[in-house]
Amino acid sequence: MSIARQPILDAKRAVFGYELFDRTTGNAGYNAASDAALLFNLLSNADSEMRNTKKAIFINCTHETLAGGHLELIEPDRVVLEVPAMNAGQSDAEDIDTFFQTLTGYTNGGFAWLLTKTC
Repeated sequence: MSIARQPILDAKRAVFGYELFDRTTGNAGYNAASDAALLFNLLSNADSEMRNTKKAIFINCTHETLAGGHLELIEPDRVVLEVPAMNAGQSDAEDIDTFFQTLTGYTNGGFAWLLTKTC
C-alpha cells in the first residue's frame, strides 16, 4: 500500500495536519475495505513522523467505514474523519437519522469530523 499525505495549513501557513490517501487503488477502489487497509497500514507501517506527530490526521471515510467499527483502533484525539454528506434526494429519513446517530457516537468517543460534498 502506498500512503500519500497532503499537508493542511492553518491561517499562518504552518502545517496543522495531514490528509492521508491510499494511492494504490485509485478512485475506483475507494470503499470501506480500502479505508480499513489505510488505517491498518498507518498503524503498523507508517513512518514514525506520522505515528508520533501531534498534528491532526484527516482520513476520508465512507458511510460503510463508519459502521464497520475499525475506527475504534485509532486514538481519536488527533483524527478528523472526512465523511461525505448524504444525498437527501437519495436517502430516506431513517438512513439519515442512523447516519447522524453514528456521527454522534464518534463525537462522543472523541473524534472530530467534517462533512464533505458528495460527488
